Amino acid sequence: MGYRSDVAIAIYGEEDQMVAFIAASRLKQNFAEIFKECEIYPYGSTPYGDVPSTPHLMLLAQFNDVKWYDGYEDVDRWNEFVRLATEQDEFINTEFVRIGEEIEDVVHEDTGPNVEWHLGVSREVYTDLPKKREATQ
Repeated sequence: MGYRSDVAIAIYGEEDQMVAFIAASRLKQNFAEIFKECEIYPYGSTPYGDVPSTPHLMLLAQFNDVKWYDGYEDVDRWNEFVRLATEQDEFINTEFVRIGEEIEDVVHEDTGPNVEWHLGVSREVYTDLPKKREATQ
């Protein structure tokens, strides 16, 4: 069975910078699987006073109940991809969150010029109880 984790990765920035990063990474490495395992989509824009807004692009990947160990081919590929993105921290933002089975096993890393905090960790207790039946005499 093994130790399992939940992982989320967000890589985002101005659309032109993201398009250039994605194109370059496709040429540098064998990342074909990366682009099958994530969602890439445009999102809002950031207005700066009187400056026109700038379109942004998000690359998002989420993995639940996975063995996230170095040495696993898919994990190593994602780690290398995130490393390449963090090297572009003047232009591109990265967020990486991994939570393991143990309460204290939480990793939250971010880089970039304008981290927007899209990823986070929340622990909660909830109840989903059956409806009480009226007592009978």
